[in-house]
Amino acid sequence: MADVFVYLRCKALHFKPDPMKKLSLLTLLLIVMFCHSAKAQDEKNEFHLNWSPGFFGYQFFYELSVDIIDGIFSSIGSDKDTEETYGGTGIIRLGYDRFITDRFAIGLDGSYVSYTINKEYKKDGESLRKVKWRDSFISVLARANYYYVKKENVSMYSGLMAGVSFTQSKTISGLPEVELGENTLFAFHVNAFGIRWGRALGFSLEAGFGYNGILNAGMNYRF
Repeated sequence: MADVFVYLRCKALHFKPDPMKKLSLLTLLLIVMFCHSAKAQDEKNEFHLNWSPGFFGYQFFYELSVDIIDGIFSSIGSDKDTEETYGGTGIIRLGYDRFITDRFAIGLDGSYVSYTINKEYKKDGESLRKVKWRDSFISVLARANYYYVKKENVSMYSGLMAGVSFTQSKTISGLPEVELGENTLFAFHVNAFGIRWGRALGFSLEAGFGYNGILNAGMNYRF
């Protein structure tokens, strides 16, 4: 019996695995390590494209406040004015998020919206003058979201955004006494509730107040 153990021990000491087997084992180990690393970094990035009706963003409320001032100064001498406002583009948003932890993400958003205003001032039924201009808002905001529900196919989150909005006004016809000109405004948004459906490719719906509108919807991609 002792001779058997001595024989087996000598075989173990002199055992040399086949080079191909050694290479196969090393390759398998590298594949396992790569897959584990890829899984650890999975879904850390997200690009998104969203849209909201332009009449529900804070930009439109700012537009109204300037329009009220324009009405005060420009309507002198008239007894009636009519107005049409068009938010043709809606609020178009494009952004990127990076997950710092499994439930916390930070990112950057860019958005664009424009409004066309057409006004006419009258006195005794006669048209005194007509004014038409277009105001556009380009906004850049940093954002932070907290995901209180984050599952494979559905996520729920809330967040805050802050940044700047660059405004530009272009007169199309007439000479308005008051217009936005070129200004830089403080921009913000409070995302009270957001929900996302999908895995890599997803769809989202957000409700809040600020420069993204009261309701905005879109699609996004995680990788």
